[in-house]
Amino acid sequence: MVPKKIHIQGFTFVELLIVISIITILSTVGISSYVGVQQGGRDTRRKADIQEIRGALEHYRENNSAYPTPASGAGLSFGTAPLSDAAGNIYLQTIPQDPQSPKRTYYYTTVSGDYSLGTRLEGTATCTVAPTPAANSCGTGFTCNYCYGSYGQK
Repeated sequence: MVPKKIHIQGFTFVELLIVISIITILSTVGISSYVGVQQGGRDTRRKADIQEIRGALEHYRENNSAYPTPASGAGLSFGTAPLSDAAGNIYLQTIPQDPQSPKRTYYYTTVSGDYSLGTRLEGTATCTVAPTPAANSCGTGFTCNYCYGSYGQK
């Protein structure tokens, strides 16, 4: 009598290693893409916020013949207060703040009738004229790299 062969079904060690390697590669690509999309989304919001603030600052200047003075050297009250003037005109209900606040902040200052408005983008961008003081101007340990003034991008 010939003994029956016993067939053990399952995966070999090599097959398991190949599947685990493929899953690891796909996960790595997916996670890095996800992080890049998140950074791009935050940068897009930062740019839109800066444009919104610029528009409000220009309307403020039209009505008041000057840009608003930074509050006690701290800039505008980002995320907490409206941008308004002494006559009660409201230019922004709430001044936008950086999506990663308080770690990152927007920067605003006035010098000789001009202003600088800046933020720190996670992608690549550079200011031609950096805000003063440049050190830590966009949050703790962050120097602004996307700046605008009353005459456009700096």
